Amino acid sequence: MGEHYPKSMIGQKVLAHCDRCRRTTEHVIVAHTENSGRLGACVDAKHPKLNRYSQAQERKMKKAERERQNPRLF
Repeated sequence: MGEHYPKSMIGQKVLAHCDRCRRTTEHVIVAHTENSGRLGACVDAKHPKLNRYSQAQERKMKKAERERQNPRLF
């Protein structure tokens, strides 16, 4: 279960483990309820971007883009 922080800490940064970065990084505290906050997003500059598409979807999109740029004649 996630840790709750007091209202006074909202907007501050704390050190916590990031699953995507696989190391301890700074996270910002965000408002959760009226009187408490929760651990928010990782604010590390090297934080890897989230892939929105699966590998198969990316291959299909690249193939469609290539065909759009170089259409078949027949």
